[in-house]
Amino acid sequence: MKQKNSIKKSDFQKKVLHVTGGMNRGGAETMIMNIYRNIDHDKVQFDFISITNSNKCDFDEDIQKLGGGIYYLKPFNPIFPWKFINNLVRIIKNNGPYQAIHAHTLFNIGWVVKAAKIAGIEIRIAHAHSTRDTLKDSRTRRLYQDLMKSLILRNSTSLVACGLEAGQYLFGENFSKKGIVIPNAVNLEDYLSISTSEIDSLKNDLDIGNETLIIGQVGNLKEVKNHHFSLLIARELADLEIDFKIFFVGDGELKEKLASEVKEKGLSQYVEFLGMRSDIPKLLNVFDLFIMPSLYEGLPLALIEAQAAGRSCIVSKQITKEADLGIGIVKFLDLNDPEQWVREILNYNKKEQEVDIFSIKQAFKVHKYDVKSNSNIYVDLYNLRRTRFEEF
Repeated sequence: MKQKNSIKKSDFQKKVLHVTGGMNRGGAETMIMNIYRNIDHDKVQFDFISITNSNKCDFDEDIQKLGGGIYYLKPFNPIFPWKFINNLVRIIKNNGPYQAIHAHTLFNIGWVVKAAKIAGIEIRIAHAHSTRDTLKDSRTRRLYQDLMKSLILRNSTSLVACGLEAGQYLFGENFSKKGIVIPNAVNLEDYLSISTSEIDSLKNDLDIGNETLIIGQVGNLKEVKNHHFSLLIARELADLEIDFKIFFVGDGELKEKLASEVKEKGLSQYVEFLGMRSDIPKLLNVFDLFIMPSLYEGLPLALIEAQAAGRSCIVSKQITKEADLGIGIVKFLDLNDPEQWVREILNYNKKEQEVDIFSIKQAFKVHKYDVKSNSNIYVDLYNLRRTRFEEF
């Protein structure tokens, strides 16, 4: 099923087809939208295939306003792999021609680039965003992973990752020789231009006192984000009679379970679920501390966003060190030592943790996390400046 776009595409634009698991407010999807909003639309237009059981995702309206087409496809069925491929080929041929295809669906990228090659798309980009498979490990799953890696390497013309570890996980140890790392960039001004009055207004909306320590966690309510650990920390802080609030920003399958846990632990006055939000830059400026006790990550965009806002960040050692931009506000702690997390939170001093805007801008420039410069990298990647990437 197609969602019609609201803006006519120029005949001079080249079209790029992005393939995702549904354009909801996750890290990879937010990154794609950051690029989409800032890339030169006189040169390139994005269309999207959303592989999802839903025909409505968070960013669909924004995509349509920017002139993009959206095509929904049911998730891959291992019993009928060729049906999935045939459906992809059909969408490509019916809505192209496409200058490039850009796939973001982890191991299932193998099927996507295979279909794109059959459909005649010359530039086929595989993009790694994670360092772990979300599905249960088994011998069958490992065989499937090996098959998909083989298809990816045989059918892709460019290998891209948000970080070195993510690239090595999906593409193999030789990724550093074969592929390129493109950081998950953000529009830095969105985080640095929040006024004091906007912050005060949002604090008032959230009913936060001036002396309350505000802790935020941004991420889907899934096991990997480890909200259970955050609730353990919250219980410790409550027992110490600390004036604090933890805000969980995001949604997911664990919402009811986590809400029940909050009640069972007697944390209702301390923990609040904010759901999916479109005002992340403003929220991050409200938080005093940003926490991320994830079990694993690729290169988490939320952590980059928190640094853009100059927030002090306490994160799991399971997160790649690549995500620390060297501003001096990120601390990596062991998940096996929750007491250390509590101590670090108690040691927080707002005045000592303040970061000047110049330091943030310099760090984002040096590490290439500003979306305006990164958009030009994608223009090259899509061969719009005739930059060629070798086949692997």
